Amino acid sequence: MSTDFWLGVTQTAIGSGLGFALGIGAFHYQQKRQSAKKEASDRQAAHDALNRLINTAGANIEALVISKLQILNYLKPEVENMKAAVEEIRIMPVEERQENISDLINLSGSNRHFYLSFQRNSVMMPPEYSEYSLLSKDMPALSMFVHRAMAMMQDINERIMSRNGLMAEFARENGMGVTAERIIYFSSMLSGESEAICKNTDFALNFWRLVLDQIGAYRAVKDVGGHLLKFELTPKADEAMPQKELFPPMREQLTTFTDLES
Repeated sequence: MSTDFWLGVTQTAIGSGLGFALGIGAFHYQQKRQSAKKEASDRQAAHDALNRLINTAGANIEALVISKLQILNYLKPEVENMKAAVEEIRIMPVEERQENISDLINLSGSNRHFYLSFQRNSVMMPPEYSEYSLLSKDMPALSMFVHRAMAMMQDINERIMSRNGLMAEFARENGMGVTAERIIYFSSMLSGESEAICKNTDFALNFWRLVLDQIGAYRAVKDVGGHLLKFELTPKADEAMPQKELFPPMREQLTTFTDLES
């Protein structure tokens, strides 16, 4: 009787211990499975955000390229000529400026785009950083590239509005009889704003190219499921891109994943 009792106790203890161990094992398995599913879901969401970022880069590059091909490529040489003429007349003694202002006026009259107002660029906003921050360990410089590109685009549009305002003000004063000093002032200001627009357009294009190159490097090695879009520039757009890297130190921060390639 005593033996049967202790045998039952032992069997119950073994059964309870085995059941507890199996329960703990099943719990950990379920937790691990849910964690893996959540990680896969979070990565998919991050990839979806990257796809929207690719579309953003493409749309903004398109807007900048159109502006460059239709206006800025023609505006740039005129700006260079006007800037040189303004600098030349500025170093003259004040009493000689009035006599030589006709050269600046004649140069202004020969320009076709210098006094041409144009609209702000269309800007597509990128996804929030938090939407793809999961991938920041893989691409730590990506958010910086996006931030710099958007900052350049904002600056371009602000300068376009400033330039248009200067031209409107110049037109009003010119109708009432503008002085030589005011002609020099407006020519200088318009040259400065126009030059900044041309330069920052190339800067923005360069940073958007860094964005696409960084995502492209990630896609080539880490996008196992093939979820990410592939963006390719048209030959005309590629021709309008800066022909050399404008920010070599920035490109050095681009993660290439060469250590992971087989």
